[in-house]
Amino acid sequence: KDADKLLAEMHTKTRYNIRVAERKGLKVSYEKNFSIFWELLKKTGERDQFTLHPQENYEKVMADDSVQQITIFSPDGHPIASGGFIGFGDRYYYLYGALDYEERQLMAPYLLQWTAIQQGKKMGYKYYDFFGIAPGEMKGVEYVYDSKHLYAGITRFKLGFGGVPENAPGTFDLVIDPGKYRIYKLLHKLRKLL
Repeated sequence: KDADKLLAEMHTKTRYNIRVAERKGLKVSYEKNFSIFWELLKKTGERDQFTLHPQENYEKVMADDSVQQITIFSPDGHPIASGGFIGFGDRYYYLYGALDYEERQLMAPYLLQWTAIQQGKKMGYKYYDFFGIAPGEMKGVEYVYDSKHLYAGITRFKLGFGGVPENAPGTFDLVIDPGKYRIYKLLHKLRKLL
């Protein structure tokens, strides 16, 4: 679909927030800079209270030649949102995103996603994949999900861009060493308690 059609299919508030971000004079960069991404990701994890994987995990993924980093800078030049994206088959995937919540009024996450959608289109991909929302089901034309789910806010944000939710097979652990796996599961439960 062309940009006008994509914008027309978005929720009014999403379209409005993209326009706000464009009017604020934000700057888009396609240059890889892991330190910018990492600093923003630490802020995001702290604010949203989720545990990050070790820095090396993200660093290896983001350093891969197939991963593109898009960063949004404020008008005065400091980074306020950054994300990692990758194309495969006919899809352009959103892998990671991070933002400076203190600058939320600039609507950088909306511009980041809109930029990535356009970039994927420019690169020849047919679909943009937001990579996960809260579980739910289609009821008519509405996607219904638990508004108290951990991913409810991010689901609302992603659904605002239009598109169609798809169900995909879930993830699973392929256990190679049962003893180590039991230790892993125990540590995982303990970490949740902390």
